[in-house]
Amino acid sequence: MPMDETHKLRIYLHRQLLEQARKGNHRFLRLVDEAVSSRGWEVSYHRDTSEERLKSSGRRGKSLFHMDDPYHEDSLTFRLAYYMPFWQIESSAKRWEWDVAQTAFDPKEIDKAEARQFYRFWSGRLFGEEAIASASKEGFVYLPLQGRLLDHRSFQVTSPAEMILATLEQEPELPVVLTFHPKEKYTDDEMTAIHEICEAYPRVIIGELDWLNYLAECDYVVTQNSSAAIAAMFFQKPSVLFGRVDFHHICGNVWEDGVERAFRKAQNNKPNFKAYLKWFFQDHTINAGKVDVHDRILNRLRHHGWDI
Repeated sequence: MPMDETHKLRIYLHRQLLEQARKGNHRFLRLVDEAVSSRGWEVSYHRDTSEERLKSSGRRGKSLFHMDDPYHEDSLTFRLAYYMPFWQIESSAKRWEWDVAQTAFDPKEIDKAEARQFYRFWSGRLFGEEAIASASKEGFVYLPLQGRLLDHRSFQVTSPAEMILATLEQEPELPVVLTFHPKEKYTDDEMTAIHEICEAYPRVIIGELDWLNYLAECDYVVTQNSSAAIAAMFFQKPSVLFGRVDFHHICGNVWEDGVERAFRKAQNNKPNFKAYLKWFFQDHTINAGKVDVHDRILNRLRHHGWDI
């Protein structure tokens, strides 16, 4: 008896991920396959070309994209939630539109012992117990740059270059250490703008060490929406965000608070980092290492309206 076409899940992936999935070598996708197959669904893998993604809207069944926008009603997107084995399945590719971004965080609702246990295990596993234990505040602001330094994009309050100037205005004394993103290719105009800022303000320094060194030693982080800000939480360092993102809850959020208030929040408040990290990762992602991961995947699909 042929399978009901509505009970098909097509997963669209770039070439390397596609090869891993077809060989069963991608853990999360294998778990997704196992979860939906247990409900009688059939899974197939496809290249994520524009042509194939466009065809997906005319095919019966459901579609799952990797990081790409789920542009039709029968599609969702999945993405690593910063660190293995934490994943998200969402109805938008924009992180600031994710469910966790729209959910209020209340540290009083988090069990303190569970938060301590989660923090102790994952901070050591991700960054090393020695690095976490030796974290200090050496009197500087760390500003990890991302891409398109001169552009003011829709999810940003200002351009990255203007963010540097705003930081100097709100932090009139401490040095500001910049680092460039290793995967970005910067234009001559971008590099000229950054070097002109450094010349005009000698306390702006272009860092040469690994970014983890700066997280471990800075007083706080300023960024648009770099994952360095959530990494900083494991070092118990606050952040100021100039862009929209999913982990904004305990940060100085320029989008919502305004520049001055966001900086005062990062400079003067000490959030409950341990409670937040447990809440964000353990309570609001799919942990692929948990024994109930298949149920978590199915519940997430049902949450988004899939009848499975």
